[in-house]
Amino acid sequence: MVDNFFESMDISAFPPLDATLVDDVLAEGGRSASELLMLYFACLTHDSDEYGFNDAPDRIAVAISDMADDGDEEAMMAMVALETLASDDATDEARIVGVAMMQAVASRPLLRNVISGDMDYEAAAGALSVIKMLSDGLLQDIFTPGGSDDFDDFDLDDIDFDELASQLGLSELELDPDGDYDDR
Repeated sequence: MVDNFFESMDISAFPPLDATLVDDVLAEGGRSASELLMLYFACLTHDSDEYGFNDAPDRIAVAISDMADDGDEEAMMAMVALETLASDDATDEARIVGVAMMQAVASRPLLRNVISGDMDYEAAAGALSVIKMLSDGLLQDIFTPGGSDDFDDFDLDDIDFDELASQLGLSELELDPDGDYDDR
């Protein structure tokens, strides 16, 4: 399935993911939280014994943490995502938020590149599809039959939509003539 998204991409143009590449990326610095976060997940999804980077995810997390300590907002979100997703005690709600933060950090630079014209839709769609598949995999046991039952009793009446609208910056100007939220 991933092959469908990357048919036009020449994968051989990229250096192989191995310990040397991880060492080089971490040594050179200057990478964004988004790039480091995706490198982190790439390392997690490869056989670390085969590629020789057993401690790479930990070292990448430290680099992201250092950026967060320096006030980088995207790195802060990436750290919350990593800590939440790595926790065995995270609630389903915390995992949903952690995955959303991971998606936001990973997707934002791609979307900025589309807006600026530095990336076309085809290239962005492929990368965004990989992020979506990763996110779906991380949430699979929450939103699939037989997964968590915590959301079975979820009632929309429990949500204060006025407060939610306020937090999202929506005003009464965005109500339709009947006083309901405009659902365009």
